[in-house]
Amino acid sequence: MYAITGITGKVGGQTAHTLLAGGKKVRAVLRDARKGESWERSGCSVAIAEMNDAKALTAAFKGATGVFILLPPIFDPSPGFPEARATIAALRSALEAARPAKVVCLSTIGAQASQENLLSQLGLMEQPLEKSLPMVATADVGRVAAELLQENWSGHRVVELQGPTRIAPNDIAATFTDLLGRLVKVQAVPRDTWETLFRSQGMTNPLPRMQMLDGFNQGWLEFEYGEADSRKGRVTLKEVLSALIDGT
Repeated sequence: MYAITGITGKVGGQTAHTLLAGGKKVRAVLRDARKGESWERSGCSVAIAEMNDAKALTAAFKGATGVFILLPPIFDPSPGFPEARATIAALRSALEAARPAKVVCLSTIGAQASQENLLSQLGLMEQPLEKSLPMVATADVGRVAAELLQENWSGHRVVELQGPTRIAPNDIAATFTDLLGRLVKVQAVPRDTWETLFRSQGMTNPLPRMQMLDGFNQGWLEFEYGEADSRKGRVTLKEVLSALIDGT
């Protein structure tokens, strides 16, 4: 049996569906009991647990062969990331108590960077329009997460995943232009306007987000083991944007 957190999102949902399609037992770990009915109809058992509730998480993870962890995103964190630290502490306590054979945790490129930035929450965009960056479809992330949960391995393992090719903002605009049949352009936002813009959107501590964008621009947010050693996904940018446009 595999316990899946973040199951109501794209990645967690894809992970669960991949496991179910392979005939595996899945336990949906949910914060809202009302969202459990659809997963029960899909064949899952359901456990209710807030991500900072170590006791409830322990019960949710108990008896699991593998656990998929997706740290809830906090886009406007307090200085020092106390919200993420509290959740991580609860997860660690629960995993140490439940002792599943495998844990797959979704992190991000650049989580290991020494410079503090928004992605540091997972390690504890504004970039030139032609600069290619690693992106990956949620379908690929969920599929690979399900595969890793079922593979035979031990110890600590890092798998860096990206799409079939790296993608620049201009590539996204060109693909939208092709799919929509009308011209789509991207426009860089001057850095000196970021703080005012982010605060106008409701952020109280925009610095980590700004540092994250600087990291992509300046190149210090990158895969730890380099592009050549990363696993490549199957889903193309055109397939992702086509599904987005079609609403599927």
